[in-house]
Amino acid sequence: MRYRVCVDKDLCQGHSMCIAEAPDVFSVSDQGQIYDTVEVISEIVDGESYEKARLAMAACPNGVISLQPVEDEE
Repeated sequence: MRYRVCVDKDLCQGHSMCIAEAPDVFSVSDQGQIYDTVEVISEIVDGESYEKARLAMAACPNGVISLQPVEDEE
């Protein structure tokens, strides 16, 4: 199964815990705001990338990462 990686950028504080767990899925950029902003590099994940994204979701101190199942087209 494939999953869509979603980040609530309004609540993200750019702690970078997600990058420590899944550097191939997330990056952090300085947008000149109070907090850095997490960017999703790989929006759709599966297999090993999904496992890393799942660990990143669990490690996020603000709980702003979610993984939504993607329906495969037949």
